[in-house]
Amino acid sequence: MPEATTVRDNQEPATDGENAPTTSRRSCCAATLLLSGSSTSQNRNVSGITKLPDSILRFSIGRYLPNPSRAMMAAALSREACFNSDKLDFGEIDEEFASKLTDDDLADILLSIDAVNTLKMLKLIGCVDISGVGLEPLRGSSVLQQIDLSTSDQASSMATNEDFFAPNFPWCFALSEDAIVPILDSIISKHDKSLKHVQFPLFWRNNKRGLLTEFMERYNVVQNNRTCACTKCREGFQASEEYPWMNHTNKSSTYWGLQKYTCYECLMHVCCECETPFCKSCEKMFCGDCCSTRYCDSCGMASCSNCDDLLKCDECEERFCSDCGDVRTCECCNQTRCFECALHYTCESCGTMSNCVECAHVDNVQWCDFCEEEHCNDCRLKVYKEGNLDCKGCRSLLLPRIMQEKDSLCEQLVAIENGTNVHLSEANIEFVMERAFCTKDDAIKALKEISGSYGHLNDAVALLILKPKSNDKLCIFGKDQM
Repeated sequence: MPEATTVRDNQEPATDGENAPTTSRRSCCAATLLLSGSSTSQNRNVSGITKLPDSILRFSIGRYLPNPSRAMMAAALSREACFNSDKLDFGEIDEEFASKLTDDDLADILLSIDAVNTLKMLKLIGCVDISGVGLEPLRGSSVLQQIDLSTSDQASSMATNEDFFAPNFPWCFALSEDAIVPILDSIISKHDKSLKHVQFPLFWRNNKRGLLTEFMERYNVVQNNRTCACTKCREGFQASEEYPWMNHTNKSSTYWGLQKYTCYECLMHVCCECETPFCKSCEKMFCGDCCSTRYCDSCGMASCSNCDDLLKCDECEERFCSDCGDVRTCECCNQTRCFECALHYTCESCGTMSNCVECAHVDNVQWCDFCEEEHCNDCRLKVYKEGNLDCKGCRSLLLPRIMQEKDSLCEQLVAIENGTNVHLSEANIEFVMERAFCTKDDAIKALKEISGSYGHLNDAVALLILKPKSNDKLCIFGKDQM
């Protein structure tokens, strides 16, 4: 198994196994398998830990760790006492750590905690290095209620169809249906039929193999025999062939292979009249008590509060999905508004500057009525200096900026002629200080004095060498410094 380090010293303990303290994924995984090393000192530590009584492992050590870490400790020590929960969610530990778990690791963990008789919920989020054979210890479970196989939905969604069927496509992006479906069949064939919710990998639902379709058909038959109580209206209901638990017939539907009528979080059931839509981002359904659902005010797309992909306009307070409303935040006034409430301009050249129409001025993005394009004046000025700014409207918008730069250049020229307010580089100042063996103040004064007439560093050095230093009573400009 992957190696980890130590637990946080300042972590507050929880009162029981179900309410472990909330920590970051990285800090959680660091506390897990300090037992897998091979050095002499580590072996001595393992020997000492294995002799601890169950109460110490469960309450004094285990309560500092999330459930996956406790389960892995149980596997490493061969002590079931380390794990006293019926839930195992690998999404609670760091994704980088979970990605190193193999099928052998997973099988060892499930065997060490007697998962076939105790585990009710299993989520493999982040376990991208397994094929599914490690789930064999769950075969025939009569207590498992939920299993989430979506280990790498994000990675799968970024791959194209060509990637999926390429010979060198990483197998870890898709759990093996041939290995897992028979295990699921053994669970739903039990007399108790405890399984209430299954979340399939996105790859399986995109591929739509006959093996998965046949399993969903069997799953629907089993579930249709159950009478469930709706958690909202309190009425009893049964699914049917017309309204199945899983849509396995209409392969063109975006909801193909998704479980309906069941909250992903609490596993309570909701009838078809009270059912909330699937969140478009995570493709999960929640009851209102576990996770609120918001809707796009334009198309009605659902988004759960965990994903919260809808953008809210500060002015009209309506929410929009990315497909319906263009909602932007102005970089000047920091207000987020839709295009119905305020136009927004984004530079078509650099794409980095964006502001609302009310904040459009010479220093940011402005709309040109002649070429009907929106650009920031930094980009317009660059094109102007290259001699390629042909649009009269863009040149008129740029004119105040050009005048500002002209006035600034004139002020700099006057300052140079008068020897005042001259920009001096640190390199030039240090050069004069080293050659003339003078203070920084004297070097600056000498450089300012020669800037209008000599214009060379050696002249400043010569000026300082011929005149007294500032540590004398008289400075280089003949004024008393004492």
